[in-house]
Amino acid sequence: ANSADKVYITPNTTYEPDGLIAQLVNYKGILKRFGINAEFMRVRDYKTAPEAYVNATPSPQSLEQTGAYIEAIFQSFLGSFASRGKSAQQAKSMVDSTPLMPLEAKQQGYVDGVVYPHELETQLEKLYGPITLRRAYVRAQSSEYQWRKRPEIAIVVIDGSIVQGPNTSSPLSSGSMTGSSTIVSTLQALQRDPNVKAIVLRINSPGGSALASDLIYRELRRTAQRKPVIASMSNYAASGGYYVAAGADEIMATPITLTGSIGIFSGKFSVEKLTEKYGVNVTNISRGARAGGQSLLEPFTPEQRKATAKYLVYLYRLFLEQAAHTRPLTAEQIDSYGRGRVWTGTRAAEIKLIDSTGSLIDAIRRAEALGGLSAYDASVEVYPAASSGLGSGLLGANVPAALKHIAKSHLGGTMDIVNAPLVQKHLSALERSVLLILHYGSSEAIMMPNVAIDVR
Repeated sequence: ANSADKVYITPNTTYEPDGLIAQLVNYKGILKRFGINAEFMRVRDYKTAPEAYVNATPSPQSLEQTGAYIEAIFQSFLGSFASRGKSAQQAKSMVDSTPLMPLEAKQQGYVDGVVYPHELETQLEKLYGPITLRRAYVRAQSSEYQWRKRPEIAIVVIDGSIVQGPNTSSPLSSGSMTGSSTIVSTLQALQRDPNVKAIVLRINSPGGSALASDLIYRELRRTAQRKPVIASMSNYAASGGYYVAAGADEIMATPITLTGSIGIFSGKFSVEKLTEKYGVNVTNISRGARAGGQSLLEPFTPEQRKATAKYLVYLYRLFLEQAAHTRPLTAEQIDSYGRGRVWTGTRAAEIKLIDSTGSLIDAIRRAEALGGLSAYDASVEVYPAASSGLGSGLLGANVPAALKHIAKSHLGGTMDIVNAPLVQKHLSALERSVLLILHYGSSEAIMMPNVAIDVR
């Protein structure tokens, strides 16, 4: 709201920007109680994603980087009040004493008026004279503009966790999951389309599968040989999300985008003690010293841990070298900024992990320029088409149906428990904080940050 010329509030609304919080939750204790053992290996000390399952409390590195990120967002937030003539200290004092009642907010200069929605038109007429309010803005187009075949800027969306296979939806929440095969085939089609002059890769992803991220990166490099590719980062583009961004010619992010987290981890949950507790006997008949490494019924052997660690070191080095192909940095320099650590967009620009800070609109303007077009001369199309239906993921596509059955059986069918906004919110939070890792196979190499934070 601080970006607007005028800010209005309704009489029944409090003015209540009450700060920021990131909650790091550790599950080692409850997993142990149920007889589940979490075993994860990582490369570098700031790759703290597995800590939630293997540590009782956050590590110093996790506290350090998450605290630094939250502080950067908070300072950016306080700085936005400069448009209201407020210093950062004044804004902080206000935040620490909220809520402000509507008239208090006006008296202190945080809003310009207290009005009901139906009174807004009258307020605007006082400022600008006779007006007409419309719910949508449509740019006026000449007949020539409408009929001629215009060049196109394609926006390719990477949204949610990155997985192998096609785009899908999360089986628990309403969130999206980006599939490597969908994105690769989309990029191949755009390469062949002569009307597409440049591509903007819009990323809002914490990463995911190392293999899927690398496949997308490779296809982006092939695409960039034929057409300009600009990466535009949204809330977060970290770990595997940063990996795919590195496939673009240039990278742009917002000042508070969570990015970086260059690193990798892998592991599994083993339920050996759980099966023993309930009298389940497991007899192994195997060949080969490393057989059973992905089994959930037994922990890693020393040989299996050694093999997994070797693979992770190889993939981490590959990550560094791939990023070094497109960044003005060596693999060793990227490693010094990597090690799993997350950065804000502002800091990432300073250390050259990205090229500049800017919005999606800025990325489109840059794509037009690199594509040899004037501003606004191209149409903008979004790819791929929205995924329909739920995926089959590890958790199973029948979870929503099961929840609906529970609602019908125990709540008299009076509410749709899955689609209720509050339930969706909590399911999404549960999935991202606890269950997201279950979308990936046992011992699969994963590129994700310690915590994914949405800034809205």
